[in-house]
Amino acid sequence: MSRYSRILWIHGLYASRITRGYGGGERSFHLASLMAEITGGRVIRVAIREPRGMHHVDLGNIILAELSRTSLLARILLKPFASILGPRSSARALGLRALKLRGRDRHKLLKLVDTGTLVVLDSLRGYLAARGVVQAIRRKAGLTVYLGHNFEADYYSSLRSMVMRLEGEAVRSSDLVIAASLRDMLRYTRDLGASEEKTIVFPNIFPPRGEYLQRKNSSKTMAIITGPEYCDEILRISRMLGKNKDLEVLVFGGRCRKIDEAAPNVKTIGFIESRREFLSELSKAHIGLNYGLWLGGSSTKRYDYALAGLAVASNSIGARGYPLPGEICFADEYDLAAKVEAIPVGEAVEMGEANRRRVLEIYGEAVNRLRRMLA
Repeated sequence: MSRYSRILWIHGLYASRITRGYGGGERSFHLASLMAEITGGRVIRVAIREPRGMHHVDLGNIILAELSRTSLLARILLKPFASILGPRSSARALGLRALKLRGRDRHKLLKLVDTGTLVVLDSLRGYLAARGVVQAIRRKAGLTVYLGHNFEADYYSSLRSMVMRLEGEAVRSSDLVIAASLRDMLRYTRDLGASEEKTIVFPNIFPPRGEYLQRKNSSKTMAIITGPEYCDEILRISRMLGKNKDLEVLVFGGRCRKIDEAAPNVKTIGFIESRREFLSELSKAHIGLNYGLWLGGSSTKRYDYALAGLAVASNSIGARGYPLPGEICFADEYDLAAKVEAIPVGEAVEMGEANRRRVLEIYGEAVNRLRRMLA
């Protein structure tokens, strides 16, 4: 029988932002489900109450907490600059720095913790939300876990030393650190002082239960998973790929305008909420485009392509993470188009099958590591 009867999951996000998806949201949900399965503990989520009411999906057991007055004031002052400068700007980094729950709510969390509680600080936001009582939580809890999504400083375009200092506090305040990639683990241990014995990797590999693969399309098909921040690059690449009349291009996710106008053989699928249905639809393709814009973490779409049995075409940043046997690296859109055209459909299928076998092996190894650390 496990020594943890409950898992207190501190998000540091508004309740409406805690959603499943293709990236960080899926990581949080999958790891919460897996930890509950391993320990038998009940997951209790901690989220920030929306200033203008609640609009969130049913998350089960959830505690809604208020932001401190300082945090609210900082968000009001920084919001205009963040909207103009973008999500990776100094304004966003300063807003992150100011994140903290009000004192009474932080102490309520402390009262919920005992030796039978496994506490998860979900990313730097989760740590900062509870900052001020984290050390007290760690002394009372059975285990305190820091769940990394990225090496946070890699994401921001400025104030990186400040972000590194804050994440250094987070990893050193935890009994177990879960990194999203081998690279992130190296940065946690070498740059932030995390213990090598207490830092493990759980990459962004999230296979659904049961069968989900479909028959491949008869003609060579390229899949592209994208989001709003990638629109300009994906539109340019889609136009280049669209010049190959023998290639079908399927664009998943994102809200990128004009993609449908890139070429007649480029089709927008949109966002598919069900993960099983998403991977099932994705599995019809032969090659997946893994385009990275910044470092940190391990690309979820890279592993989603592999789970769906696709060969993976990555640029240099997108290729971070565990090596895959069926991965193609490209220098620019011309190099990508040339390589995609040169690969026969049969060879792409073999590369995709090899990728799928490998990521399932990596996933199994990660689950076993987590089981040992939670035992």
